[in-house]
Amino acid sequence: MHPQSNNIGAYFTSKLALDPTNFGAGYGNISQQNGNSFDRDGTRPQLHSGKYQFGVKYTLASGHTASFVYGMQDSADDSTFADIAGASGVTSLTALNAGTAQRAVMELDVDLTGVRRYVRPRLTPVMSHSGTDVISLAGVLALGGGSDVPPVLGTVTP
Repeated sequence: MHPQSNNIGAYFTSKLALDPTNFGAGYGNISQQNGNSFDRDGTRPQLHSGKYQFGVKYTLASGHTASFVYGMQDSADDSTFADIAGASGVTSLTALNAGTAQRAVMELDVDLTGVRRYVRPRLTPVMSHSGTDVISLAGVLALGGGSDVPPVLGTVTP
């Protein structure tokens, strides 16, 4: 195998998709969170494949649960977004009886072929209780599938 084919990192770039966010008592944001939009036409080569990943650290009281409904959206004008068909998911979190912090990573594969110019993630938390429960997360969109390698965006773009 050619040594360069082992370095798949050179074939991808990343975008901060969802700024670090906290959910739970006192945060007041238990509603759909819209991530940062990304202009697909601003990149050459245009990237056609993505993986929306978000890392979660959560502490739920015994017996409590939480879930996330998430997906990707596209827009022609960076203001009116609609869900991309087949690019959504649901993940459930369950408390430990000890009430200690847990960590998880959720992923969503996204085919960006044929979607409109701007894309962004969305995420909605659903908590069974928010009095003592706290969820912290941030999301990244890993992009690849361009016609030239490596992508011209660099390693990380804000």
